[in-house]
Amino acid sequence: MKENHQRRRGAILVIVLACIVLTAGVIGNLVRQTVLTHQQSKIEFAHSQLNVLADDALSYAIQKYTQSGTVPKETWTIPREEWDLNYEGRVEFSATENTTPETTIQIQARLFDGEETIQQLTRSYPLTTPQNGENN
Repeated sequence: MKENHQRRRGAILVIVLACIVLTAGVIGNLVRQTVLTHQQSKIEFAHSQLNVLADDALSYAIQKYTQSGTVPKETWTIPREEWDLNYEGRVEFSATENTTPETTIQIQARLFDGEETIQQLTRSYPLTTPQNGENN
């Protein structure tokens, strides 16, 4: 009888330990999934901020070109303290001249963590210049 009681206690102990291991595994997986989801949402937020920054820079460059007839050659640097990101933002304005009478405004926007580029994107806008005798 005593031996039967000890077997039951041993079986119950094994079952309890198995439940604890399974519960710990499920909780660990939930924590890992939560961390991954949080990291992904931070990356998506940074990408949306970079999109807004590039779009605003392109609008600014087009406006400057419309006012002065020249594409600004500027670099904007946004320190991480000035927006809700853990990265520094940098935007570079440039113009490319093609063999045709068309100039293109190019905006290169980047997010940096130190010297490492985290994300980057480019916006381009073609500018057509009037040819002989054409009016806009």
